Amino acid sequence: MNFEGANSPSYYVSVTNFIERYPNFLNWTPGEDWKVYQVGPTFKYPQSVHDSQLYAYNGVFMELFIRKCLCQKFQQPLMDRFTERILNNNSYENCEIKLLLTASYLKYIDPKFDAIDIVNEIKIVAMSQRLTFTEQMENVNNVMDMEVDYANLRAIQEFINSLPYDRLTYKQFCELSCEELILIGVPDFIFDDSVILQVSTSMRPELYARKCSKMFFYTLAHYYENYYHQNLKKQYTLIVYNPLLGIRYEMTININADLFRGVHSSLEKCVKILPKFTDPTMCDHYTIM
Repeated sequence: MNFEGANSPSYYVSVTNFIERYPNFLNWTPGEDWKVYQVGPTFKYPQSVHDSQLYAYNGVFMELFIRKCLCQKFQQPLMDRFTERILNNNSYENCEIKLLLTASYLKYIDPKFDAIDIVNEIKIVAMSQRLTFTEQMENVNNVMDMEVDYANLRAIQEFINSLPYDRLTYKQFCELSCEELILIGVPDFIFDDSVILQVSTSMRPELYARKCSKMFFYTLAHYYENYYHQNLKKQYTLIVYNPLLGIRYEMTININADLFRGVHSSLEKCVKILPKFTDPTMCDHYTIM
């Protein structure tokens, strides 16, 4: 996807890594425009998450659980690209994780199984992400022993059942060309082509500025892909859902072609003065979160 007037892009960079390296260039600090809603009970991390430092795994598990519930609600096929990458990789042919994943993943994507009834299988599917990044088995026993608060999971299901939308897309690549660079990202969920929802599992009650910056990027990329060329104005609702605290942060923004061009021009000016990305993992589609 080339923006008019931009140079031919030569490499991809995940928006996550871009923001981590240059936080000021997509700086969108949360402010008074974000509304906060208490949509469920507040929970704490299970003790095993603290003991084994499984915060990242717990977050992945939560997103996979939510994805399963949403696909059931919207009667949509379910998949996970990290798991499918491993299952289709011959180098894992005799790997223990592949044997575990095969049976667990089949249950995960089967609409006959309710998410709350296959918690252990979702834990195993969550390990795919770590294995993709490290190429080795690590903390498998800790992950399998990770405690899960079923009251928290039921509260998540209640929240999902309350969503009023008609259509769902999930983990869909979006990209935005900026000079020689293509920023790429993967929003968690998009409803009705206008509501972007990200899952953020944390005990922190405030929004992270970087999370907001990613949301803004997803909005710009989605607008360009679907509405910019028709010179249309589009209203988006941005939602960050924290299933641990039972909080929904929400903002409504309006984008038109003039606003998009202004933001995109500023971003391109920033990109011109940045050092080149030399780390090859920055361009790996599988490192995008």
